[in-house]
Amino acid sequence: MKKAVGVTLIIVMIALLLWPDQKSTQSYLINFIEHENHFYDLQNIACEKYLKKKGYYKEVPENVQDPSLRGGLEKIGARNIFVKQVDQGCTIELKMAGTGFAGSGYSYQYRFNPESRSNGISSVNAESFTSDDFTYDIKLSGNWYFTFKKT
Repeated sequence: MKKAVGVTLIIVMIALLLWPDQKSTQSYLINFIEHENHFYDLQNIACEKYLKKKGYYKEVPENVQDPSLRGGLEKIGARNIFVKQVDQGCTIELKMAGTGFAGSGYSYQYRFNPESRSNGISSVNAESFTSDDFTYDIKLSGNWYFTFKKT
């Protein structure tokens, strides 16, 4: 009996890890429109303040010390922020949702000034493309993009 419960528990945990987030791309686009001012505030704070300290910055919202940055991340629903200095200035990735297991998964992100963009199949996946591997970007406003990636 204990063995059956343990196996069932493992199967449920794996299923929860692989279950896709029920938010649609459309709901992320609406989220951007509703909170566009917060995205630009995050852009200014992150690019000006945090890159001067390290050259890169990665954190989850609950550990962010700056109240204005933490508040913005919480309002838009970001799970984490990654800021990096690149040749063309500052790039920001805001992970919204995603999961993965054994090399496959998906992610939803907002990206500011991304180093690369895709309009369908990414160049990284072009040689080994299967119908399950793809990336797409949707231009939002300014240099903000919404990115979905499935591997």
